[in-house]
Amino acid sequence: MTAVVKVKNVSVEDVYSVDSKLISKYTKLAMGKYPDIEDWIPPDRKAVSFDIDGYVGFANGIRQIAVDEILTYAMDVDYQSIDTNDNSILVDLVCKNLNLIPIDQEIAADFKGKISLLVENKTTSIMTIYSRSITVYPTGSKSGGSIASSTSTTSSTSIASSTSTAAGGSSSSTGVDVKLITHRTIPICNLKPGRYLKISGIRIEQGYGKDDAGKFTLLNNVRYKINVDEKKRAMSIAYDPNSFSLRLETAGNITVDTLIDRIYAAGVGKLDRLAELLTDYKNETEWHTEGLDVAFIDGVYVFSIYQEHYMLVNLLAQKCYLLNPDIPYCTKNKKMEKDAAVIYLKYDDPRRLLMDAIESCKVDFDTFKTAFVNV
Repeated sequence: MTAVVKVKNVSVEDVYSVDSKLISKYTKLAMGKYPDIEDWIPPDRKAVSFDIDGYVGFANGIRQIAVDEILTYAMDVDYQSIDTNDNSILVDLVCKNLNLIPIDQEIAADFKGKISLLVENKTTSIMTIYSRSITVYPTGSKSGGSIASSTSTTSSTSIASSTSTAAGGSSSSTGVDVKLITHRTIPICNLKPGRYLKISGIRIEQGYGKDDAGKFTLLNNVRYKINVDEKKRAMSIAYDPNSFSLRLETAGNITVDTLIDRIYAAGVGKLDRLAELLTDYKNETEWHTEGLDVAFIDGVYVFSIYQEHYMLVNLLAQKCYLLNPDIPYCTKNKKMEKDAAVIYLKYDDPRRLLMDAIESCKVDFDTFKTAFVNV
């Protein structure tokens, strides 16, 4: 099949990039007074921009995959693992802020070590605790030092030695491995003078943005624009748009190449899964298998695809129309209460049409991936 889409104007830009020579110069000057100066420098981030000529189902599908459908790793901790004598700290807010700290996705996938945090405010002012205070121990490493009796009354778990983060303040920011935490300048919470915060048992979890966008957020920013003909000045809903611009900005936690590969793998993987579910289906008016139910209601075939989100049915419903504009009826829906995405087809051979749509969409994804080769 011939691809229906065209990807063009692909570019990768630095969102935040600090000159390495400048960093080296000022790091040497400040190292004596501020030994953790490098922890104060935000990471380089990349953004990839591109245009798509094609159809809404595919262009918007790329956006939906990037936001909702890529397996993402994030830090989490149980409330009872947070120990503090500062009664102004809200543990649920601390947990949520930990969730949203970007971590290296490739390191996180195989990480088996320990993650913790200990900060004691020995100043007379309120201090801010940043992500650089998180201590990361790879598999097999041991933490050094123990919590002083004046900083904790409920636990004797050992942690790393402290380094100064502010005048009179101390933190366990000397972890053996800091590569997991890609952004060391993100605030977690404030800490009152004379108070401490200890978090043990921080773990890495995996999930999807569609299930919990407050935890599994892969990208820093996603922009999606329908390129409306300025001469017509019509809203996109008033016509069939075919030109789109997208921009995907990372948080320093994933490379552009890996991001594109995972978008491609997620899209094609969902199409392959549905094709497998349809393998033994022969246009029966009532049919059930694990992951797929088919019903025939008022002359319309209803395909309920379980554990799916909007992206797949949006994509396939429009592709069915593109392959056969004379189809009597084709639309989609989402059954939130049953976690199923639904396609409605009024057609003599719905299986054949769906299989053709799947293969055509896979060609579109091949075109998408190829556009980023050697970028």
